[in-house]
Amino acid sequence: MKLFGEALRDNSLKPRSYIKRAAETGSLDERTFAVDLSRVHEFDVEEAADFFDRTELVHDLRELVADVLRRLSGGGSSAAYLLDTKMGGGKSHAMAYLYLIFRYDKRAKSR
Repeated sequence: MKLFGEALRDNSLKPRSYIKRAAETGSLDERTFAVDLSRVHEFDVEEAADFFDRTELVHDLRELVADVLRRLSGGGSSAAYLLDTKMGGGKSHAMAYLYLIFRYDKRAKSR
């Protein structure tokens, strides 16, 4: 089994551009994948665009966003959502994503 750094160097792993940049600059660590909820409200449009680019719209996140949008437009089934996963399960990213699509709705329309 190859280490992450080896796989990057020999091109057997094709990371997204933000991961490659972080690896090249030596700043690849857990912060590359985490979001600081205490700072999300301060994001400018470029930081929001970067967050959207770095966030994979996995099935569960896509479903949550779609359900929240349905609920806010008068449909949907849930008035409250319990984000219950273990650490690293995407709770913070889901909350930040929802906040940012409403704050920067023009940027989010392409999503």
